[in-house]
Amino acid sequence: MEGGPGPVEKKSVNSESLNQDDIEGAQKTSVFSNFGIGRSLESLISKQEHAQAEIAKKASGTVKRINSFLEGADTQQPQQTTGSRNSRLVNSASALSSPTDKGASASLFDPVLLYGPEPSVSKFSSGQGLVQKSVYTSEEVLLSNIDPELGHLLHEMGSQSNGAGQGNYTWVTDKDQCFSGDIVFAKTHKTGGTTVTNMLLRHAEKHQLSVGLPIEHRWELAGYPADFDSRLVSPQLPKYNIMCHHMRFNKPQVSKLVSQAAQYLTILRDPVTNFESLYGFFKDYPFPEWQGQNRSMDEFFNAPEKYYNKSTPWYFRAKNYMSFDLGFDHESAELGYIQHVIREMEDTYKLVMITDRYEESMILLKDMLCLDYEDIIYLPLKVRTDTDRKRVSSETAAKVKRWNRLDTAIYEYFSKRFDELTVSYGQARMQEEVKIFREKLKDVEAQCVEDYDTQSLKPWVKRIKLRKRSGDECQRLVWGEVKYADHLRALQEETMTLQELEQQRPLAEQQELMYNVQKTILGDQAAHLMFGAE
Repeated sequence: MEGGPGPVEKKSVNSESLNQDDIEGAQKTSVFSNFGIGRSLESLISKQEHAQAEIAKKASGTVKRINSFLEGADTQQPQQTTGSRNSRLVNSASALSSPTDKGASASLFDPVLLYGPEPSVSKFSSGQGLVQKSVYTSEEVLLSNIDPELGHLLHEMGSQSNGAGQGNYTWVTDKDQCFSGDIVFAKTHKTGGTTVTNMLLRHAEKHQLSVGLPIEHRWELAGYPADFDSRLVSPQLPKYNIMCHHMRFNKPQVSKLVSQAAQYLTILRDPVTNFESLYGFFKDYPFPEWQGQNRSMDEFFNAPEKYYNKSTPWYFRAKNYMSFDLGFDHESAELGYIQHVIREMEDTYKLVMITDRYEESMILLKDMLCLDYEDIIYLPLKVRTDTDRKRVSSETAAKVKRWNRLDTAIYEYFSKRFDELTVSYGQARMQEEVKIFREKLKDVEAQCVEDYDTQSLKPWVKRIKLRKRSGDECQRLVWGEVKYADHLRALQEETMTLQELEQQRPLAEQQELMYNVQKTILGDQAAHLMFGAE
């Protein structure tokens, strides 16, 4: 690790070295106080050398625990960082390469998101975080070649941009400028959105903010995938500080539940990698219904019109799914409509994050909300195993982009706008922030994660196995949106007045309403199945 200290020397600890409070305190705070395992180990070793006079009674169980803790960190070489969040720019940092016009996936690190290595390999050991390698060669599938009309439109819109939306951002230089209002995250599928939701829910719990949640034990907010229905936001309150679960976004409806000053965020992903991900992740509808279990993307895209059937539950997953989640007409691909969608998104969203540039997106989110690194660290959630991923040929990738023309348009456009944001933020500054962030991610993984295996009910999805006694902070990093929502609901109910509690619908009534709303788009059978789904 360039510029960091060498490996920490591993020392054994005997039962007379430390007392129980020393051990448990070091375990719980080593990452989440300063994210430096090296620092916490140095502190432990220092205590060992200077506390020989203190004899810990009943310490028979501590020797094994501390030696295990040290063994788990002997391969780490953490880089220590200092300075306030407003003085992190290293003047000698080399500038990143400038955005290119080779295609929308070109970035400061030229990444396309592909989650995770084999269980025995550190998830962040490559130094690329989540952004590691592509499932296709984006340079071979340029928009100018596969859809010249769309490419020309996006070029014209970019050159005529009036600076609205995320292109007109003033970066925070003082905490007095921090945004402290309400936040709406329009979550999209298979874009890393669950990890962002986890961050925002941790932020809400930390600052005791009210959150508009799905009904108990469910992940679908406001009747998703049906149109937004405020009766299915729980608990029923006049206003909320944060909304960040899966919903069919509808700004006129959502805006009634947050303050007028609320900021709106969303996240987009390269349509090719997004489609490959959702095609492999969803084992129920619609693709198995259309192609059977031994299906392939190549076969589907040889004749997508042959398979695409609107009478199949969840059929909308197969065409412009990101646009569907954002509340647009996902079957409309005319240039006039595409122009309308992009302008509406510019007017709505303060920040459009890019999955393929996840770390940079988190840095911009941190700046926007004046968060600290501990607020944006993450362990990737709902990630497929490497063996479930499939390489996409350039020919199929071109077909994916044509079929998902609306998703392709908004991704290509806002990827370019994201380039502008990183330039505005400062490329050298971004490089340094990302470097620090990657060290934090390595540290938190070493502190929290024992191993990776697969989920029992979804063996194609990775499961994170936490270290024993890793602490509440680690536990919250792996909570999915359902578990965290139910936890926050209980906390919110503790602060509600008796009158507010009496106004809440009984759970059975909420469930019946949910079924009636969802069956309008899913049909009776699929709506029933939702009550047994995660």
